[in-house]
Amino acid sequence: AARAPAQEALRLAQLRHAELEAKLQALIQLEARLSDQSKMRPWLQAKGWLESQRFWQGVRVEAGWDAAIEAALRERLEAIAVSSLDGFEALSAEAPPNKQVFFREALRARQDEVTSSKRAQLEAQSGFAGLRRMRDVVQSADEQRSILLDRWLDGAFLTENLAQALKFQAQLATGQRLFTPQGHCLERDSLAFHAADQAHEGRLARKRETEDLQKDLRAQHLVLEQAKQDAAAAERVAQDLSQQLAHSRQAHLQATRALSQIRIETDRMNQAQRQSEAEAARLGKDIQDIEQEVHRQKQIDVQASDQIDKLEQDWRGHEEGLRLAQASSNEAQQLLAKWREGFREAERQLDAYRYELKSVTERLGSAKQRRDSLKESIGMLVSQQDALRERLASLRDDQAREQLQQALSMRVEAEAALTSSRKHHEVMNQQVRALEEQRMSTERAIQPLRDALSSSALDEQAAKTMVEQFEQMLEDAQVDEAALRQRASEEQVLMKASALQAELQRLTQAIEAMGPVNLAALEELSHAQERQGFLRAQCADLNEAMQTLEDAIQKIDRETRDLLKQTYDQVNQNFGSFFPKLFGGGDAKLLLTGEEILDAGIQVMAHPPGKRNSSIHLLSGGEKALTAIALVFSIFQLNPAPFCLLDEVDAPLDDANTERYCDMVRSMSDNTQFLFITHNKVAMELAQQLVGVTMRECGVSRLVAVDLEAAAEFAQAA
Repeated sequence: AARAPAQEALRLAQLRHAELEAKLQALIQLEARLSDQSKMRPWLQAKGWLESQRFWQGVRVEAGWDAAIEAALRERLEAIAVSSLDGFEALSAEAPPNKQVFFREALRARQDEVTSSKRAQLEAQSGFAGLRRMRDVVQSADEQRSILLDRWLDGAFLTENLAQALKFQAQLATGQRLFTPQGHCLERDSLAFHAADQAHEGRLARKRETEDLQKDLRAQHLVLEQAKQDAAAAERVAQDLSQQLAHSRQAHLQATRALSQIRIETDRMNQAQRQSEAEAARLGKDIQDIEQEVHRQKQIDVQASDQIDKLEQDWRGHEEGLRLAQASSNEAQQLLAKWREGFREAERQLDAYRYELKSVTERLGSAKQRRDSLKESIGMLVSQQDALRERLASLRDDQAREQLQQALSMRVEAEAALTSSRKHHEVMNQQVRALEEQRMSTERAIQPLRDALSSSALDEQAAKTMVEQFEQMLEDAQVDEAALRQRASEEQVLMKASALQAELQRLTQAIEAMGPVNLAALEELSHAQERQGFLRAQCADLNEAMQTLEDAIQKIDRETRDLLKQTYDQVNQNFGSFFPKLFGGGDAKLLLTGEEILDAGIQVMAHPPGKRNSSIHLLSGGEKALTAIALVFSIFQLNPAPFCLLDEVDAPLDDANTERYCDMVRSMSDNTQFLFITHNKVAMELAQQLVGVTMRECGVSRLVAVDLEAAAEFAQAA
């Protein structure tokens, strides 16, 4: 905000400095021109007095009395100091063309000269106490000039006007004079109207004005230097503020990006958590199904044991009948052996089933441990998410970089945790698939056992039927049952019964060795389901965050594409408009080198009047320069700045092209101030102010600034 007032103050100071310098130069040039036009110049140059200082150059007159002093002194103003007047009789033969006064350098006041105090007393006695002495309005630092002024202006008084002078005319003594501001002179018996001499007209006023201008110029130079320092300081402050603003905007942008990234990562983690929880729920359901199947198989096992006990009881109940049947028929013994073999096969299958059941139980425990590990990982992710939210809430502009670095580190940790969760999720899926395969394997292993039990039941029923048939046959044959029992081989029967009893005891011990059932399996399954649901939700959030990020990227690409297309169309339109103005005809346009505007290049096609070139490289240097100017102005018109700096843009142009270039700059100067560096006189005519460097003295450069309009008006006035 402080830069604009400082720049305005600098501009005003520069204008004032240039104005004073231009006036001073004009006065100096005018004085030099009048001196050059003087008839005395050749004579003085021939005598070696041309560079000698004139009397008027060493005096200073009070403002308003210049004409009076010029009327009183006249040619004495051009007096030249010489060391001696001896030998001047030789100049009578070649006298100067105009009046010329010489005075000795070494002057001394005469003893008979009246002092200033005495003269004032005499003037008071003569009635002139109310009038000013002419000697009082002219001053000189040189002693000789002061003595001459005392002599030449002795008895000269000043009046306000001619009427006042006429009132005092009667009181004048011999040698006394009255002068008006216009230079009119009254003596005791005469009145002389003053007419300015061209050789001396305004010389004292110009000298005083020159001295005042030099004094003002020195003061203005100090003001200009101070304004430059203030403008430079304001510019530095503005640059510092701009840099601070840019840094703040950059930090805010980075913080906003970090915030968006953190939000995206948070959404992604939440989605992954939900997916994991859903997966855990599905896994828990599968485990529950397996548990139910195991429980059902255990019930089948119990039922099979009950059936075995029942068969044993039936066997003991029908032992006598079997003995009779074995004694009576070898077919009954073969049937019994077949049933026993089926029973042993069922027992082996039952052992295999129990082993598989134990393996499934162990794997279920391992799955529970992995589920606990996943639960801990999710807890860590939740803690990290809470920490991210807390840090996000405390994020400020002055800590943006540090918070951004922490957010990036936390993002890396979150990604690592997410990767770990995915790995755990994959392991859980593998375990679920393994448990499913085990369940199917167990199902396949149980099916033969079921078939064997069914076959055993059928064999038992067949054995009962055969026992009944044998009993009926014994009854029909009227065979003595006791005698038949005696004839049976009791030892063999007892050995078979003992073997069956031992086998039954072994099966009972094997069932007891299986151990108790895990009653907490359902609760552990519930926790695993919750864990699985949490992980699935996280996966879902991550997928959603990825989709959000992709949508944002697509939106940015779409908006960038639209803005670039609008800019391209506007620049192309401006280029097609500026080119004919600079060339006086022809056409030009911009072409994209690809279909995708974000990746495509731009080709410049320019056809000056009368040319059908296929490439811009075939144009001349001046034509290329005009084409470049048209393209630069086309881009500049997108967002015109308050001022534009052109550095020797017209260097390669001829006069005709320079005039068209100047016309375009003039038409654009309504809204933009142009600062241009040029050596072209045609372009210089366009400027309102000229700033250049001159070297009046060898090795000494000076900066010169001229307001052309003000200088022209001043020159006309002079």
